[in-house]
Amino acid sequence: MIAHGTSFYAFGGQDDDNNKLNDVWCYNGSAWECIKFEEGDLCPVARSGHTAVVNGNKMYIFGGMVELTKELNDLAIFDLDTKKFVQA
Repeated sequence: MIAHGTSFYAFGGQDDDNNKLNDVWCYNGSAWECIKFEEGDLCPVARSGHTAVVNGNKMYIFGGMVELTKELNDLAIFDLDTKKFVQA
């Protein structure tokens, strides 16, 4: 989870059944909102155990795990202004 301005953003994680997620949620001070993506939009692989940092208007997501024995070594970039993933 990262903080940007007056909002918080969370990416990925896992649900109660251990399924990995690749959704983005934003908390604006009063409610959580799931950011919806259109078919064909760039979206990283679902994961948990990753790291996220913010620099300027972008959230950088690194690594994580798809399965217990499959770790990721990739970088995803989420533009906080456009609410879209951009090419790394």
